Amino acid sequence: MRPDSPLQALTEEHRLLERVLRALETRALDTALPFPRQYLVQALDFLSTFVDRCHSIKEEERLFPLLWERGVPLERGPLGLMMNEHEEGRRKIEAIRRQLAEPESLEAVAIIRSQITDYVSFMRRHIQREEERIFNIARSLLGRHDMKRLEREFEEVEREQIGSAFHEQYLALARRLSGPVRGES
Repeated sequence: MRPDSPLQALTEEHRLLERVLRALETRALDTALPFPRQYLVQALDFLSTFVDRCHSIKEEERLFPLLWERGVPLERGPLGLMMNEHEEGRRKIEAIRRQLAEPESLEAVAIIRSQITDYVSFMRRHIQREEERIFNIARSLLGRHDMKRLEREFEEVEREQIGSAFHEQYLALARRLSGPVRGES
């Protein structure tokens, strides 16, 4: 086991998320293709299920409380900022989902494209801050025992939140979402 394997697991999930975000942005903004409504529905499912119910839970319910135990304030400072950003990301996804449920029109598509651009930009900044601030704080404060504890707890989160078979399905979905663009509708 690497000394920081739980943090490496979160970082790998960030890379997966970034691939989906790049593909989401490309497909949503490409006016040469038909509006990718079904693709967006699947991408929002990935973002709200895998990212929110698996990745963010590992941070919010396992990593952040452990950092708090080691003296990092939970309400203010970088942990509070990350928690607020997780909530803001959820609100942004829900806003896109609501707009996507509206009848398709040029105005609705323009709004969705704008919301996606905003969300992707927001998430890129969030991931960077999380890796530069939170993960570095964790590396400096958490010892080998803490990392082993987090590794076990992350496995529990995956089992409890989405299940191992479901986890694999969402990894496959992420690969499909970030794959080459085909004629979509």
